[in-house]
Amino acid sequence: MGSQFNPMAGAPPEGTGEVTDISACTGVKFYAKGNGKAYHVKIPYSAADGSSLTGYNDYKYDFTAAASWTLVDIPFILFAQATGWGTAYPIATVLANAKEVQFQTSFNATALEGTTTADLWIDDLIIYGCATCPAPPPSPTPLNTATYTNTIPAGSTSTFTNTATYTRTATNTPPAGSTATFTPTTPPAGVCVMEDAEDGDNTNLFGGYWYTYQ
Repeated sequence: MGSQFNPMAGAPPEGTGEVTDISACTGVKFYAKGNGKAYHVKIPYSAADGSSLTGYNDYKYDFTAAASWTLVDIPFILFAQATGWGTAYPIATVLANAKEVQFQTSFNATALEGTTTADLWIDDLIIYGCATCPAPPPSPTPLNTATYTNTIPAGSTSTFTNTATYTRTATNTPPAGSTATFTPTTPPAGVCVMEDAEDGDNTNLFGGYWYTYQ
């Protein structure tokens, strides 16, 4: 599965292959849980039409998806390409032209198993150490304007009804000697929350889309 850094990162006709420069960021972190097997997170490097520029030898990092939620924190300097195949690029070039982050299995079925299954959950996906955070595009401004006119038919009469309204206001009075504690919800500077999994849809907080592939 993968998640795009912007809504136009996909290849045409769904997108334009737009890139997002995250080269000023220092790493990625997220919570993961699963079946105890090895998976990897990677940053693909592709052309505008979606074709791989690395020959699919992308920068990646292996991690284990434990049975309970576990924080995985990976500085980008720990991402690496395999040696001996594909096309090598500097990590800075890949990060400057990033379109998506992907999660894949790092295992195959054994001869005894014949087939195998993957079980991976991701939450609180964050890109950190950034000068600025990627942001979704602004909502389009509607060009059409609706105008409503209330016309009273000739000969009609108006009837007014007085309605009494009672409003109850609850007052929260802290006990004497107590103190109020406020927890800020704004992430610290340089921390870019890509997905918090709170909205239940396939769009992340950068405006990009989650997707699956084989």
